[in-house]
Amino acid sequence: MTTDSPILETVGIQHFMNGPESFTADTRPLVGETDVDGLFVAAGINSVGVMSSAGIGHALADWITDGRAPMDMWEVEVARTDPRTAEPSHMQDRMKETVSDLFALHWPYKQPKSGRDLRRSPLHDRWAAAGAQFGLTAGWELGLWYGPAQPYSVGAQGWWPIAEVEAGVMESGAALIDLTPFTKINISGPDALLGLNWPSTAQLDVPTGKAVYTQLLNAHGGIEMDVTITRLSEDHFHVTSGAATRTRDLMYLRRNLPDGMAVTDMTEEFCTIGVMGAGSRAVLSQLGGLPEIAFGHATDAHLAKADCRATHVSFVGELGWELTVANADAPALFDALLNGGVKPLGHNALDGCRLEKGFKHWGHELGPEVTPLEAGLGFTIDWTKPFIGKTALEQQKRDGLRQRLVLIQVQTDALMLHDEPVLEAGKLVGLTTSGARGPRTGLNLCFAMVAVARDETLDQTCARSFSVKVAGRNNPATALRRPPFDLKGERMRA
Repeated sequence: MTTDSPILETVGIQHFMNGPESFTADTRPLVGETDVDGLFVAAGINSVGVMSSAGIGHALADWITDGRAPMDMWEVEVARTDPRTAEPSHMQDRMKETVSDLFALHWPYKQPKSGRDLRRSPLHDRWAAAGAQFGLTAGWELGLWYGPAQPYSVGAQGWWPIAEVEAGVMESGAALIDLTPFTKINISGPDALLGLNWPSTAQLDVPTGKAVYTQLLNAHGGIEMDVTITRLSEDHFHVTSGAATRTRDLMYLRRNLPDGMAVTDMTEEFCTIGVMGAGSRAVLSQLGGLPEIAFGHATDAHLAKADCRATHVSFVGELGWELTVANADAPALFDALLNGGVKPLGHNALDGCRLEKGFKHWGHELGPEVTPLEAGLGFTIDWTKPFIGKTALEQQKRDGLRQRLVLIQVQTDALMLHDEPVLEAGKLVGLTTSGARGPRTGLNLCFAMVAVARDETLDQTCARSFSVKVAGRNNPATALRRPPFDLKGERMRA
């Protein structure tokens, strides 16, 4: 058949169909087991259902059959969602922006304008008065930095100099950090110790007041929860974890703890304020003082007429305390701290500080497909006690690792985010998991999970020659044997 013009030029529209889309609040699907045992969903596929159906169907089939996801599904897992995002008023507001954002340029660190104020700390207005530029963390409004708004960029970030100033305060003074969105769970009952010890890698049979950093695992040794557990009394424990995993953590605990234990979500009944820096002890002493406790311990305290629990820990690698205080008493304590000279520090600076210290983050470095041995967290494991996943970890110790998490210094100013290819001699050997510029060291840092030989030591891994590919450019990179800030941890234990 021949024609003088292409047939598509004259065929016209033969059939037109307009159907509703199924976009979720964050444009990502909702897949996996809900908090109702045995109820699985695969929804919100956002116009790519046919394209995604085979993969999602395969993953769900394995999940239902095996009782666990066949891979790390966190990016699309239904448990990541905050129940409040399902409220009609929130969805109506988000849809003004969600669909267009899906197809727009995805700026690094971009924050949505719609669907805000889903969850606010009782101290929100005070953080705002202190100059907070807010961003969303699991539905919570959090100060990313304190100062003027900055334009979006795919390169140098306008808030970097602000983060350096915020972090620099801690060298001799004290910084104030909003940690209220932390998931806070109380666990009590006659079998609380036995029940919590079973999924935990660390030994929880410790004196009252001891705060224990531990992982809670699955049967394959993967990390399901990365938490601090404080023993408040013989049969009463407090679990602190990240904001984003709140629903997921509660589901895991309900399914892995014995019947008869009380698991109570206390997240929104208390504010948590971080007071960090070399001057933090002096500031707190002016407000009433703290009983002298060792690092990794908690105590009751009375500060600025407020009763609180002070936990001597630090996610930024500086001397500091996390103060957990009832919502009604939080404003008075906040005002006293601010009047005492403490300066606010945003979460962008906090993230850079934790990378400088080599601290890992669940959802980035850690997850159900990563074991404590691969993540460099073997120090949390008490091999003398039974725990979920112990058999798998013992097998991994015998067989050797196939992948290892390493902290990498990138030798250029490339913007590090996550999932950038890590190369060795031109061959893909891994992916980055998160990245940031260290506000105290000025170093460009990232974590990466890289393939290793079965008998390869950490020193041998760090001696390898890596590069990280960003925007088509290979950037020379060095794996660090130790974190670049305060190698011996002397500052946070001062």
